[in-house]
Amino acid sequence: MTVLIVDNGGYSIKYGFSLDDSPKIAPNCIAKSLSERRIYIGSQVLGCKDFSSLRFRRPIDRVMFNIGYLVNWESEKVIWDQLFSQKDFIVDYNETSLLLTEPPYNFPQLQLAYDQIIFEEYEFQSYYKCIASSLVPWNNEKIYEVQTEMNKPREFSLVIDSGFSFTHIIPLISGEIQWKAVKRLNVGGKLLTNYLKEIISFRHYDIMEEFFLADQIKKSCFFVSSNFNDDIEISKGKKPGNLSIDYVLPDYSTNKQGFVLTPGSQRDLIEERLILTLKNERFIVPEVLFNPSIIKLKQAGIPEAVMQSLKLLEDDLQELLLANIFLIGGNSFFKGYSERLRKELRSLVPAHCKILIYQPYK
Repeated sequence: MTVLIVDNGGYSIKYGFSLDDSPKIAPNCIAKSLSERRIYIGSQVLGCKDFSSLRFRRPIDRVMFNIGYLVNWESEKVIWDQLFSQKDFIVDYNETSLLLTEPPYNFPQLQLAYDQIIFEEYEFQSYYKCIASSLVPWNNEKIYEVQTEMNKPREFSLVIDSGFSFTHIIPLISGEIQWKAVKRLNVGGKLLTNYLKEIISFRHYDIMEEFFLADQIKKSCFFVSSNFNDDIEISKGKKPGNLSIDYVLPDYSTNKQGFVLTPGSQRDLIEERLILTLKNERFIVPEVLFNPSIIKLKQAGIPEAVMQSLKLLEDDLQELLLANIFLIGGNSFFKGYSERLRKELRSLVPAHCKILIYQPYK
């Protein structure tokens, strides 16, 4: 039986057949190019030449006071149709079973829409819908140092899933989500990128309409500070050190993309390209994950949310979960992310507690 696995995220879709070595990844959006006067769907977005004129429509977006839910199936179906009918990737729906991820606490009405589209529009043979974090205990890769059996999930897992729309703290025991202890933070990659747009537009150049550019800068230049106050002092020149980095902005008129200017490069050889010098922006933006109050968001940071989650479980489970922490989601790729988390958790738990952090995709 053919099984199609679709991790349907707010920013990107990870998809592939169960026997594939690795998944394919495509933007989960439809983009309209004002300069080229054309529409890009899903993976086509990566072939765009002028990202400055792109306007995005995302199927997973805001609904009332919540974020990160699939509310536009009309757009999602267009994207799926494009992805699943490529020359090198064709899905025979009637002969295929689907494994699909959904966000925690998905609304019943939205879940019903999933069922209707998947069976009535696509006519998949069968399908299974689950929270992405619930699949982590079944991972048998060497991140555990010792491979696990595929027919048995890892006994204890504390998954921190920090993605595009939000961050979830999800404890699992023998593969079962402990819902009473699940915590959600309304901080994700989209919020960080929007915050970066505001900072750069206020301090340097106006990029308020260039989400893609801001996102590329965030991914290539930013890191999580191990000591926020010290790095602030360094960026002000009050302590020795250099945290600045130069980013050469794209020139879409000549199809030249942006890139980080390596140390020692001669600026005069970059022709007449604009150069953006970043200092404390590099770590202030990711700091929101650990200290949301810097943007006046009244929520706990990730370390505090982890502790709030653990306190809702029995005492003997807390130590076992602290020794089995898994970081997933796009924000886990920030340099220094796991080290900062370990440092802060260390200060919040008893000295005898063992803290082990795994990153499946690092």
